[in-house]
Amino acid sequence: MNDKLTTKIILQILELVEDHNFSFMGLEIHQEYRELLPRDILFLGLYWLEMHDFISRRKNIPKGAKRYFLNEKGHDLLQFLKSHSNQDAPIENCLSTSL
Repeated sequence: MNDKLTTKIILQILELVEDHNFSFMGLEIHQEYRELLPRDILFLGLYWLEMHDFISRRKNIPKGAKRYFLNEKGHDLLQFLKSHSNQDAPIENCLSTSL
């Protein structure tokens, strides 16, 4: 279990992935994205979401293009976390009891 990944962090990452204009290359360019989440936590969250099939990653894309996308399971998680946004707990606890 990874206690660094909380429901609020996963919600922030899912909202970034959902944004059609956001590319994670923007993390290298735009200061406001770098201030949202520490880079290591962001990538840990992305890998966790991909490992649990909440997002998909396109390979062999042009540099700077959108790489990560929500799938149906990811949309469901996003809606669930939005409706429970007043809570913040390790994401594993949330998934084991609620989804």
